Amino acid sequence: MYRIICNSLKNYSSSFSNDENDIRYRQMSFLRLIEDTDVYLDHKERNSENYRKLSQFLLSISDCKRCANILFELRMLGIEPMDCGEPTDFTGTHAVWHMMLKLGYWKD
Repeated sequence: MYRIICNSLKNYSSSFSNDENDIRYRQMSFLRLIEDTDVYLDHKERNSENYRKLSQFLLSISDCKRCANILFELRMLGIEPMDCGEPTDFTGTHAVWHMMLKLGYWKD
């Protein structure tokens, strides 16, 4: 599942520019941290905004049964959900995440 999500993230991200003014970029940029644990750990150490967003997002999907497998795999990689006390609207991110779980952006 982890490989599928990482592949889907790359495919989805390639469909728009890496311009911070693009709403799709802003909604998804923090998820790219899961692709590389060294980058994730660096952001975690610095307590970056992307790290806090990712932690909050993972916490927001922790009750979703469809997400149990990927959350387990992320925990095995040291990527944990955490409450950072920063309420964020992840509506758009949730929609894309669930499309990735349904293999909507998968390309082999």
